[in-house]
Amino acid sequence: MRINFRIEQSVRRAETLIKSGQYGQVIQITEVALRGRGLLEPKLWRLNAVAAGSLGDHWQACQSLWRALSLKFDEPTLANYITALFFFFYYERAAWLLKGSYKFLGKPARNILINTIVEAIWIEAIKAEALPMEAIQDVIDQQSTF
Repeated sequence: MRINFRIEQSVRRAETLIKSGQYGQVIQITEVALRGRGLLEPKLWRLNAVAAGSLGDHWQACQSLWRALSLKFDEPTLANYITALFFFFYYERAAWLLKGSYKFLGKPARNILINTIVEAIWIEAIKAEALPMEAIQDVIDQQSTF
């Protein structure tokens, strides 16, 4: 499915504004586009999530990540969504997603999750024994580089 030209313009504009840290404008642009034909465009939801999270609205960021994932799966969005679930104390759901997906994720998504895993273990949201062996090894490897 080809993206609508106006939606494409909104996506490009929002990406440019994110690079310059103008998150409030990104929220405005994405919300206008999402009220129109952009409702089914995962890029708009992801951009909205980045802007909302950067402005401290983590609940909106979590919801937007879920919408983006439900429209089109991609690994970094899943990794950020798992992190958001841990942030909001949805430990059981976050752990379930982490356990079921980690060994299938590529390096970029795993890199997003490593600090989340360390924090989750630290606050006892998840036990190390419950993690996939690949996650434990990645955490050990990352910790040994410091």
